[in-house]
Amino acid sequence: MKRMHVNSVRVEFTYPDSEDELYEFDKLDFLVNTAATYRLRLWVVIGHQYLPKSITKKNPDLLALHYDGINDIFNRSTILNYNNPDARSVYQRFISLVLRRYRDAPSVGAWVIGNELAMYDLWEDLTKTKVHRFVGYDEEYSLPSYRSFLRDRYQDDIGALNRAWNTAYSSFAVVPMALSFPPDREDQSFIQKSGYHDLLQWRKTAIAEFVAVGALTAQEHDPNHLITFAQLGGIFDGNDANTNCEDGPTIVARCAAAGKPLDFYTINNYPWVVTGTELRSADFGISKFRDWLGIPILVSETGMSDTDILLPETAARMARANPSLVWEAAMGGAVGVHIFHWSDRDFYLSFPFPFEREAGFGMVYENRTMKQVWWNVLDYYRRMDEIDLPRLLVGSKDPSKDVAVLWGEAVDLGYNRANQEIAMIWGAFKRMGLQPRMMDDQQFRDELFFAERSVQAVYLPRSFQMTDHTFDQLYDIVRGGLHLHASSDLPGRFTEYHAPQPKWERAMDELFGLNVSMAVPGFDSGGFKPNWTATYKPKVVYDERGDDPPPPLRGVWD
Repeated sequence: MKRMHVNSVRVEFTYPDSEDELYEFDKLDFLVNTAATYRLRLWVVIGHQYLPKSITKKNPDLLALHYDGINDIFNRSTILNYNNPDARSVYQRFISLVLRRYRDAPSVGAWVIGNELAMYDLWEDLTKTKVHRFVGYDEEYSLPSYRSFLRDRYQDDIGALNRAWNTAYSSFAVVPMALSFPPDREDQSFIQKSGYHDLLQWRKTAIAEFVAVGALTAQEHDPNHLITFAQLGGIFDGNDANTNCEDGPTIVARCAAAGKPLDFYTINNYPWVVTGTELRSADFGISKFRDWLGIPILVSETGMSDTDILLPETAARMARANPSLVWEAAMGGAVGVHIFHWSDRDFYLSFPFPFEREAGFGMVYENRTMKQVWWNVLDYYRRMDEIDLPRLLVGSKDPSKDVAVLWGEAVDLGYNRANQEIAMIWGAFKRMGLQPRMMDDQQFRDELFFAERSVQAVYLPRSFQMTDHTFDQLYDIVRGGLHLHASSDLPGRFTEYHAPQPKWERAMDELFGLNVSMAVPGFDSGGFKPNWTATYKPKVVYDERGDDPPPPLRGVWD
């Protein structure tokens, strides 16, 4: 790696695989000391949602309870229960054990106190479950936590909850937790009464508070090193039913509120190698989190696999395209980038999706001979050293922004589709010479946000739910001379709780000149899961005045 001009490596220290949680440090000591010898910095992942069987066999209650909608039963998940104090204690003990030992290690660059935490098992087989099975249904810890969250959110006023949900619960102690995502948006009453919006906020908070516990533990046992968290950066799933509730702004805010702000944030950001897709660029993930969080962003994982059956063009392009991701991350404003690598794992090829895709991420074959991608990455790293890239980037500034992209928590019911929509138009904005920027509800309310950033247009992706205040501000945007663009949905039809917006039809007429009295959102009206990997394809348009069809139009979404 040193010959390759690598200066940092991300590694994982996993939980001890023993009932008494005893740890053998020989291999870790060798890794830490060898990194010091070659002056490599380690970014160490020490927080995981998957516990060894030796620990969970002794205490199965450490595992979360999920709901299986196919069989209508509750079962133990493969991930730990974020709300269980005993599970948090296992997490804390492991962090303290490792950090006490390596607190003075010069080769450690940062502790990554969690990686891709979600409210379901990210690796479960969706061919069997259709949608992911969410955790948090145990009555010992999660349900009381949810009800306590609601009590705080509504300031101990059950009447306020009932008005928001259009329900008549007698107390917070009897409020149920919705079992599944509402598939039909036209069933407005069902969605509102389910309280699903608040459930999503609680799920985000449950993960964030778990991470905050880790941050405080890390600070206590090692004040010498940086602390961060690693999240999925681009798109994991385009189906709204599978929103994983790993939320960067909530995680950063909870860690800060607990007394240990994260020093920077890391994302796992992979492009899609498919002709016609906008996700061939990974800039979206980097820019999104830079705008959202306001702290430095490091790309902790990126890369390609030459056994990728999901994106079959990858095999032919991996060797040449993989190195370009490093340049892209640097130009996107990331403070560093790690290309995902392990020696190819051919035995994964006998496993079902997605494991066969994981087999070919290596830059070397299983026998450790170099693949062409290794030499290409080496060449890129050498070029970066030759031009002294850090010197060229120091002092660089972001260009002024032209397009403000509204993405607040009000639209969390459509989170995954909104993420998909933004990703697909982000590159188009860039090719037009425009600079987009994410903004939340608070920034949307701040007139200085627009004035200071030379914003010319506001983009509303899948904004079918809006707070009343944000909805009313649409008029201010238009009166202020800004362009207003909505995609995937007509904006503001419902409040954040999915109550009908009484001013909606009039606003759509006055803002967009549309008569929406008979409008029905076809995608959400009982629809389930479309093909999210669809790309731009030719659309054939026939001229009724002639017998011969004209040539197909290019670049039209099919």
